[in-house]
Amino acid sequence: MRAARLLTMMLTLQRRGRMTAQELADLLEVSPRTVLRDVEALSEAGLPVVTTQGYGGGIALLDGVRGLPAQLSHDAAEALWLVGFPGLAEALGMRAGAQAARTAVGAALPEPVLRTAAALEGWLHVDLTAADDGPVEALAVVARAAREGLEISVPAAAGGREVLAPLALVHAGTGWWLLHTGRAGTVVRATQVAGLGEVRLLGTTFTRPEGFDPARAWAALGRDRAAVRP
Repeated sequence: MRAARLLTMMLTLQRRGRMTAQELADLLEVSPRTVLRDVEALSEAGLPVVTTQGYGGGIALLDGVRGLPAQLSHDAAEALWLVGFPGLAEALGMRAGAQAARTAVGAALPEPVLRTAAALEGWLHVDLTAADDGPVEALAVVARAAREGLEISVPAAAGGREVLAPLALVHAGTGWWLLHTGRAGTVVRATQVAGLGEVRLLGTTFTRPEGFDPARAWAALGRDRAAVRP
C-alpha cells in the first residue's frame, strides 16, 4: 500500500541518509518514477524530503530532521515491527512496547499522512490468535523465552519434565508452533504451543545456533512437522 511505502521511505532516509531514486526503487520494489511521485507527495504533505540533481545528488531529509525520536526505548524499537498488528503484539506480551512505538511513529507523521495510516484500521483486522492455541499466558511465556534466550521446561512424554531451548515462534494456518532444541541437542524440532502443556520459564539461558534462520528451519521440517514432539 502507498501509505506503508511512504512510511518505509521516510524511515529509510532517516536511517541511511541520502539515497538515489533507483536505490529506493529497488528497496521498495517499485519504479524510480513511482519513487519520485512519492517524494512529491511527501513534500506536499509537509515532510522535509528534498531531491538534488547531478553528481552526488539524490533524495534525503533536510539536515537535522528526525523521523522518529532519537531516544526510542529498546522495547519500543523491538516492537516497532509489530505496530501494524496490535493483537499479535498483545498475544506475545509486547503490547506496551508496540504502543510506544506506534505513538512515536504517529508523532513523526504529518496529520494528512497519519490520517491515511490510521484509516487502515477501519477496514482491516488481522487475528493471528486461535482458540485452540492453549492458554494465552503460555504463548506470552514462550515468546518471552524465545526473545530473551531463556530455557523453558515442559512435560515430557515419558514423565517428568524436559528442558527446551525455544529458538523461534512460527504462526502457520490457525496455530502457533515452537521451533526448539533440547538442552544439549542440535536437532531442531517443532511442537504446537497448544501441545506443550504447562510451560515454566527457567533462569538459565541458551545460545541460538550460528546462522539460525526460522524460515529455513520451518521449511526444512516439511509436512511431517505435526508428528514431531519434544
